[in-house]
Amino acid sequence: MRYEDGLAARFKRGAAGLTTMALAHIGGFSDRIPAWLQSLPEKDRKIEPATLNRIFDALLTGNAASIEAASQDGRYALDIVDPLILLGRSELLPSLHDNDLRRLGANPEFDFTVNAALALAAADEWDPALRILQRAAQTGIGIPIYRAHERLFWKYAYLYGRVDTAMPVLAELPFSPTLGHLVAYRKWQLKTYQIRAGLGGERVPLIEGKQPMGYDEAAAMQVAALADDPAAADYVHALRAAVNPRTMEIFVVDRAKISSTNVPQVFSTAEAQIAAHRKDYKRAASLARMKSQDILVNPPDVIIDALLDERDWRAAAAIAEEHDPRKAPLIEGFADTREREYVTLYQNLAVAAAREGDDAAAAGFLRKAQAVAGHASAADAFPWLDTLLAGVAENRLPRRYLHLLIFMSAFRSA
Repeated sequence: MRYEDGLAARFKRGAAGLTTMALAHIGGFSDRIPAWLQSLPEKDRKIEPATLNRIFDALLTGNAASIEAASQDGRYALDIVDPLILLGRSELLPSLHDNDLRRLGANPEFDFTVNAALALAAADEWDPALRILQRAAQTGIGIPIYRAHERLFWKYAYLYGRVDTAMPVLAELPFSPTLGHLVAYRKWQLKTYQIRAGLGGERVPLIEGKQPMGYDEAAAMQVAALADDPAAADYVHALRAAVNPRTMEIFVVDRAKISSTNVPQVFSTAEAQIAAHRKDYKRAASLARMKSQDILVNPPDVIIDALLDERDWRAAAAIAEEHDPRKAPLIEGFADTREREYVTLYQNLAVAAAREGDDAAAAGFLRKAQAVAGHASAADAFPWLDTLLAGVAENRLPRRYLHLLIFMSAFRSA
């Protein structure tokens, strides 16, 4: 597929808007936009072409007042976030956010904050992202956010190597104000990521008795990081022994409850992440072959996710090749999702390879996903991803925008 053809088809399917217009503009197809807008099916038009043109022309000016006027004082605020980032106007988003916050007032339903900041984080533009989050924090109502979205902030910060810059700010922000126990958890989460990234600092203390949420993860990461240090053997032994087992019960329809315990899984997960960070491929392969003691955890998945977090798609692909999800044992009582897991895995590998510059590998991974997905035509199986991969391969779309445009599906877990 050519990038131009993918964009044109998106308009004809009625799936296009300001973001697709921005993609066309930066890709060198500005002259095609008027005709493509007219191809939008009337029944699928969320915004009329004339309105789209007016807003898009304002975005191109880079003038905040013009943008606000064209977007009808915030009516289309969420629609302009991705286009502004794509057009290189990210610096406007904090001021637009401030104006929208003043106009609408701080309230639990105000969602511009998370949408804008998360989009910026996905594009590795952390300065404006953190300015938006910190401004929202000043309102005193907290920042309402889904846990999956909050986890994405941390994953993006790790992916882009912002452990010592963005993460300390994230740890201090009042996310999820109704969930007070997460305030302390974020401090331990920061410590866990710092150890994982190989940053120095004080060791995790021994805490006996009641342990705060997240302590087990930090302790396990410390144990994994120091496991091969003879001088730390006594400390490692004591820290491992100190972690209290916690059992979570999950109720599944048409099945008795399932129990999942943090120990020993928290230790094996940490060991996998340390091995991935250190590029200890022999150890990673060995861990992927181990049998899990938790019915809900698949060791190859843990290793693959850890390697992808390190932007090491080649090593992740090697593990995936050895551990085909379609050949994994079917868990009794659960739906058979193994083919879907295979498709998702190879989509993730395609994105990771494309992000790091190997377009041939990305295309190969996508073909594998398309073949298993069972669509009649592989060329039409995943039109959005096909289009984006064509864009980066043709040097019409900067690779750093892939996560912005794919969002949560860029990770298998968040």
